[in-house]
Amino acid sequence: MRRGRLMAVACVAGIGLAAYLARARDDAGARPAAADVKATPGFHMLGDDPLVIAARDMAAAADNLLASLSSDQKQKAVFEFKNDERLNWHFIPRERKGLPLKEMAPEQRELAHALLGSGLGQRGFIETVSIISLEQILRDIEQGKGPKRDPEMYFFSIFGKPGPKETWGWRVEGHHVSLNFTVLNGRAVAGTPAFLGTNPGVVRGCGFWAPRRI
Repeated sequence: MRRGRLMAVACVAGIGLAAYLARARDDAGARPAAADVKATPGFHMLGDDPLVIAARDMAAAADNLLASLSSDQKQKAVFEFKNDERLNWHFIPRERKGLPLKEMAPEQRELAHALLGSGLGQRGFIETVSIISLEQILRDIEQGKGPKRDPEMYFFSIFGKPGPKETWGWRVEGHHVSLNFTVLNGRAVAGTPAFLGTNPGVVRGCGFWAPRRI
């Protein structure tokens, strides 16, 4: 009986995971209206330094997200580059600083996903949002007996001021996800510390949802 209930949970959660991935992929490719864009991610001159290109894309995506935030949201999301919080990273369920997806409007979540996509390749982006969506499966399986599970409690933080020649950084973090990026004088120099984990590691298939190992 229990096995059947868990299979049903995995089936329902798998459908939710498929919807989440589709929405997140759309969000990562989303771009605000031209009047709102300070720089255009993905537009570069031939021969540009790849690390400068990466930094430019991340800065443009971060600026677009920051421009959409209220002053109260910025109070949570923005830190000085030298703030000790930049070194306070972990991947376990715990209290965190930063601005969570839960407190963002739909259009702000699109920009947050675009920032996440700017620092990851397609495979890394899909893997990360897959891990985030597993929180719903854990919540259904544990029935409140474990830590609080919420796929919207993933926090975005920006350290310093993004810009074409600036030194700054950003982080996305929550359960089983900790991604930290550092830009030095307009050049992406570090994508660490970084951690991606998964629980459960396998989602059972049902209906249109094929069995999947994340």
